[in-house]
Amino acid sequence: MIRSAWVGLNIALATLFFGTIVIVASLLGVRGRLYFWATQQWSRVVLWASNVSVTAHGIDRVDWNSPHVLVCNHVSFYDVFALASILPTPFAFVAKKELARIPFFGIAWRVAGHISIDRSDRASAIQSLRKAGESIREHRSTVIIFPEGTRSLTGQMLPFKKGAFNLAIEARVPILPVVVIGSADVQRPGSLRVRSGPIHLYFGEPMPPPSSANGALEPYMASVRRRMEEMLEQAAPARA
Repeated sequence: MIRSAWVGLNIALATLFFGTIVIVASLLGVRGRLYFWATQQWSRVVLWASNVSVTAHGIDRVDWNSPHVLVCNHVSFYDVFALASILPTPFAFVAKKELARIPFFGIAWRVAGHISIDRSDRASAIQSLRKAGESIREHRSTVIIFPEGTRSLTGQMLPFKKGAFNLAIEARVPILPVVVIGSADVQRPGSLRVRSGPIHLYFGEPMPPPSSANGALEPYMASVRRRMEEMLEQAAPARA
């Protein structure tokens, strides 16, 4: 529990420090990579305090000058830290609305360009995804979505929601499949205990969307899911 308390302290201090930077920068009208830098450094502080290493496999094969909708399996909050710490270009997370309600953190989260989605309100959810699409088109950046919508308690992927795939089709950008291994060993869903250890991220080949969602959305989702399941199976022996 000493490590967990140390990590909690560093999360609080890093959130206060980097959150203040992005909020003040926003009030001053600052634009550009500052918000990406702040999110990345915040994540790296948390990983350092946790004594967690992140190794990215295949990241050098991705053309980061092109926009993507990055989808990843979700087994721990450390998935967020791991992804944010190693992506080489600006990105925006699309996450559940509860994050935006956390005092101070929620303000910094929104100011930094990350997008909250209310899945209980269809109209609001559609508007949030349109905002993500605008971010992709304007900045040619990467939008990160956990298609399961929540963390898996078992490590097995939950059913996918349609938002990420509709976004890829509407924005006409490919899905970039990523799988994470090891983050559940660092911190399990529902637990405050943090353990040191490695996290591995495996980047697949981008998967272009169909030209239209008419009859193609479900097959597109299924093909991305199959690819991620294959990536998880291939990664498991390498981790053992």
